[in-house]
Amino acid sequence: MKTINSISSSKKFDKGHVFYRFEDKQFYINNLMRFIKNGLESKQCILIIENMRALPLIKATIDKKFIHKQKESIRLVNNFDYYLANGDFHTKTILTHFQEDLSMLKMKNTMIRTWAHVEWASEKPDILLIEEFESTADNWFYGN
Repeated sequence: MKTINSISSSKKFDKGHVFYRFEDKQFYINNLMRFIKNGLESKQCILIIENMRALPLIKATIDKKFIHKQKESIRLVNNFDYYLANGDFHTKTILTHFQEDLSMLKMKNTMIRTWAHVEWASEKPDILLIEEFESTADNWFYGN
């Protein structure tokens, strides 16, 4: 898992996971918009998994920055369904939701770029759960 402070170099990633901790909401939104822009420029579909408090602002920003044709390649979903529906970070539930959302985007026959906002009840994320998820997801997505 890589840790980054800026999304400006996100074009360089072809697969993998990035841990991105933030405190400034507008800085976060700006980085997300660069992430989306970089993906669209690379002809990728974008899956954004975000909390319901941020989704309206993200949708409004996407509506201002991107044209209709570009927005057809962006899917926004509520992160509650992924990470909290079973009470906690549960790998099988997350992958089931990923499979459903990604299958919709895969119909476009292009690479898919995902941005997922994972929220934790505690100050520190459960590293063992993250490692288990990343390992399982990598095997599922990339066959590693």
